[in-house]
Amino acid sequence: VHGDSRKFHSLVMDEILALQEALRQAQAGDSVYRLSEFNCIELVTKLIQSGLLEVLYTTNGKEYLTYAQLEREIRDEVLTSGGRINLVDLPPILNVDMPFIEKSAAEVVRKDSEISLIAGELIANYYLDDIALEIQESLADQGSISVSALAKQFNFTTAFMTQLIQSRLGTQIHGHLNMGVLFTQAYVQRHAASTRGVVTAVTRPTTVSDICSRYDLQETLVTDQMKELIAHHDLDGVLRGQKGDSMFVPNLFLRVQRSAIESFYNANMSIEYSKLEKLQVQAEPKAFLKSLFPNGVCLDTIFVHSSLVNHVDGSCDDAITSGAWVDVESLIQQSVSTRDLTTLLHLLPSLNKHKKEFILLDDRFVVSNSYINKLLEVCKEDAMEKAQAAFLESKQATSVPTQNAPARKGQQKPEEDEQEEDDDDWSTKKKGKGKPKKPAKTKAEPSDAKGKKGKSGNDGTDKESVDVEELTVILKKADGEADSTMLELLAAEITTKVAELRKAARQVVFAPAATISKEQRDASAQLVNDTFLDLQGYLKGLAIIQEDDKDNIVTKHLTKTIANDLLNRIVEFEALICLTEVHQLSDTPQRENVLKSLPSDVQAVLATLTDKLKSKTLEGFIEALEQSSRDLNLFLKIADKKQLRNHCFSVRIRLINDLESGKEVTPAGVLFHTCVILFAGAHNAVVTGPGRIIPMLLSKLQGKISSEAHSALSALHAALLKQQDEDIESLTNQVKAIALDKNSLVSQ
Repeated sequence: VHGDSRKFHSLVMDEILALQEALRQAQAGDSVYRLSEFNCIELVTKLIQSGLLEVLYTTNGKEYLTYAQLEREIRDEVLTSGGRINLVDLPPILNVDMPFIEKSAAEVVRKDSEISLIAGELIANYYLDDIALEIQESLADQGSISVSALAKQFNFTTAFMTQLIQSRLGTQIHGHLNMGVLFTQAYVQRHAASTRGVVTAVTRPTTVSDICSRYDLQETLVTDQMKELIAHHDLDGVLRGQKGDSMFVPNLFLRVQRSAIESFYNANMSIEYSKLEKLQVQAEPKAFLKSLFPNGVCLDTIFVHSSLVNHVDGSCDDAITSGAWVDVESLIQQSVSTRDLTTLLHLLPSLNKHKKEFILLDDRFVVSNSYINKLLEVCKEDAMEKAQAAFLESKQATSVPTQNAPARKGQQKPEEDEQEEDDDDWSTKKKGKGKPKKPAKTKAEPSDAKGKKGKSGNDGTDKESVDVEELTVILKKADGEADSTMLELLAAEITTKVAELRKAARQVVFAPAATISKEQRDASAQLVNDTFLDLQGYLKGLAIIQEDDKDNIVTKHLTKTIANDLLNRIVEFEALICLTEVHQLSDTPQRENVLKSLPSDVQAVLATLTDKLKSKTLEGFIEALEQSSRDLNLFLKIADKKQLRNHCFSVRIRLINDLESGKEVTPAGVLFHTCVILFAGAHNAVVTGPGRIIPMLLSKLQGKISSEAHSALSALHAALLKQQDEDIESLTNQVKAIALDKNSLVSQ
């Protein structure tokens, strides 16, 4: 075909040359056969004016020609240029303006189907056929050619070149056009074989672009060829994605991937969506897992097995019904988000069933109300202990200061009692050891103050502020195995309730204190002072007979009796102040039981005093009593001479009344009472002790009573020792008469 086109062009050129030669000969012929230039102009002008001729002028105005001539010249130029010429190249060649050329060119294209106007160029079909032949030759040589390269080579647009190739495929061009690339059929077949070999070896998801770049394959062919191979079961896998971003996933990989997912899911009863990403699952996680495990539950970041949901539900139900708590997050072996836990908890039937029987902390801890109530009981006990401690502190803070301690603001120091040193001063020291040692001079009357104000209000009952850390420590002691985070969250949750408990406890503790009347406190304090006065009175008598008491009989007796009673009265007073219900103490076991109910600091002070009492050392007891009174803010008043005389008189009158009323009728009792009565009258002091001290009393009465009275007392004492019953009764009556006789004492 290419040879026939060239032969045709040669014949046309021969005819043109022949015509040009004939024209030259005519111009060179005799003038008889020629028209002058002027005649020609007139003739043409006449034809134009008459409308018989339509012409157009050249650009220089010296020539004119018809449109038909212009069309012929345009065809000639197309032929001369080889079948393709740009319209912009014609004006200088034909000496005609561009508008006329464009108009004539359009007419040429309309009349001649073999010529086309493409992008401002006149192109003959035989020129395009020649291009097609060249493309076929290049394709056969190279195997593949891109349309863009051909368009650039022949100076066409890619779209026109694609159209040109598509219109001649199977006729002039024998190949396969795919995605802007032209291939020979043999190349496509070889490429398909290469693609099958490469992709068959792929064992993991791989993008088509990676396969093409690594193995130098045509991406424009690979995708379609892979689809065809998969359709014919020549490839075991799937192709995902669109062209240009597609990925081949082998079925072997999918099977291994699914096996790994199932193993992990069955082992942990859950699987995170991020795990699927690590396993290169391309599908949407929730839909993918739901298709694999229809009974599973989709959460926000994790997919859980239905049995795990049932397990969590059962654990929550057990915790609520058994009065315990459970950490839902710990039941799931994977880390979950707060939204996951919230979603899961909304799915649990047990929580919907027991809506009002638990609280939820931090969307993970399910805590039953029963468990909370148990801890609140512990908090209630702690609140009561704190209230009692606060009350004790208030009692101590509002007590009247001792003489040795500085007076608080608004208080005055008690006036010092006048101390007179004379022969009547009592002492616990033996003869020759100097002056007696006296306790600090204090006053045993408690203050009438209401007590120290509560920490959070005037009466200790205002709203309490609860420290979360402190409360967490209390809860941790109550349940040492509980999770610390849960206890801290619970502490923050129940602060209001604990504050109410503490307020109620302070009301319970402080309210009875308000009901203790001043008379009750005064009565108990007076009882302490009365007993202390007894001890001081008997200490004065002890100082008189101490030189005769070689075995410390009186000292031991005072320790076991008066000193013991004084300690009992002090314990009773402290129990009253601390709101501990107690009756009058009569023995040591009772006192020890009461001591256990007192605050620890009070127990410590009184324990020291008790130890001194058990040592049966009266001097040590007095020293401990002095220090204990300061520690307890218990103020004991030292008796002056007048008080000691009054005490001596009252004891003497009581003994006389016992004899007169017949209350004391035993001979030994009558003798002892008579000796003490006479001793009190003679020395202005009283003594007490066992019957063994009668010889000491008789010794101190020598010269203080008549010899007859002294003889009668000695005779009764001797008769009692010898158990001479026949003399005892008469001597007893005689001694009794001596005791009641106001003149029994020898006047000094």
